[in-house]
Amino acid sequence: MPVIIMAETTSEYFFNSGKRYYTNSDFESAVQAFRKAVESVPDSSVYHHWLGKSYGRLAESSGIFTAYTLSKKTREEFELAVKLDETNRDALADLIQYYQRAPSFLGGGQEKAKKLRLRLDALEKGNNSVSQP
Repeated sequence: MPVIIMAETTSEYFFNSGKRYYTNSDFESAVQAFRKAVESVPDSSVYHHWLGKSYGRLAESSGIFTAYTLSKKTREEFELAVKLDETNRDALADLIQYYQRAPSFLGGGQEKAKKLRLRLDALEKGNNSVSQP
């Protein structure tokens, strides 16, 4: 019986590389890998979510001006991940956390978090037909 070898696609390769970098706390390399994954498949909610997570972790160890830029990118990637797949629970949870923790000048806000929390709660209860806030 012939052995079939399944090769990773380019996007899968970059995504898996990004996850390895992220796990090893090499967030700069993770950002680079996830960017390439996103370039390969720009409509992937999962790829955008992981890119946002990496930007966020990189922001935590950056100077104030770099952290400001990275925080904005974190929010943008989380929001795009949710927009691309409104049932992506992980992206919703991270966006909620971002909104709860970030000041308003970085796009945070308790009302935003509260609206998304209602959506996430509905998803958790199995109601996938939740309207967007």
